[in-house]
Amino acid sequence: SKVAEGVKDARVQLVLAEQRLRFTGENGIRFHDLVVRAIAGDKNAGFALNATGDTTVEYAFDLTTLPDDVIKTLAAEMVKRRAGETTRGVAAGNYRAEGHPMTEINPSTLSVVAFVQAANREVLQAAHTDVAANTSKAGKGGK
Repeated sequence: SKVAEGVKDARVQLVLAEQRLRFTGENGIRFHDLVVRAIAGDKNAGFALNATGDTTVEYAFDLTTLPDDVIKTLAAEMVKRRAGETTRGVAAGNYRAEGHPMTEINPSTLSVVAFVQAANREVLQAAHTDVAANTSKAGKGGK
């Protein structure tokens, strides 16, 4: 609510993120904070913002499908990298992540980031909250 007047075509984005992953990537960084695991909305596009009042969004992330989504996303990223490949300090075709998707997701370390984004991609508002793990569902593929 309370988005500035004149903002058009803004969207509410919801992102499921894991608080910290340990992985040494091509950039040499070993710890990665708030790693995006899923984005809500049709085709990850978020939800239209109601320009005349409050916007309420409800969405359930399905933890059982996330590992397959991670594998597909990594494969698509590798195709993209190879299409415009430059070495930038990495031997051509040698990517540490390739073949090593981080599919194990710890429900107790998940957070949700919600933000309002204008059409020009500017973030207008943001909020972050840790997900309270419901062990009875999380251990059985819950949402």
